[in-house]
Amino acid sequence: MRAARTELAKLDRSAMTAQDAIYYDTIEANFDSVIRTYSIPYGQGGWPQVYRVSQANGAYLNTADFLDTQHTIKTRRMRRLTYRA
Repeated sequence: MRAARTELAKLDRSAMTAQDAIYYDTIEANFDSVIRTYSIPYGQGGWPQVYRVSQANGAYLNTADFLDTQHTIKTRRMRRLTYRA
C-alpha cells in the first residue's frame, strides 16, 4: 500500500482533467486512510478492529463459511444435514 501511495504521488495532479483529479483525490484519501491504520495493533492493515472479540470477525463469523466451502463433511449422516441451495 505504501509503495502504491508513493507511485500515486508521482502523478502530476495539475495536468489531470477535473474527473481524473476527483479519481486521484479519492484514491489518495483511501490510501492515506489505510496507511494510517497500520499503527493500530488490532485487525490487519486497512481494517482496524478495536476489540479483540467481535461479532464482525473471527470464528463466530467465518467457521460456517469455512466448513461449507473448504472443509466439507463427507459422512452420509452429515450430508443430509448439509445446506443445499
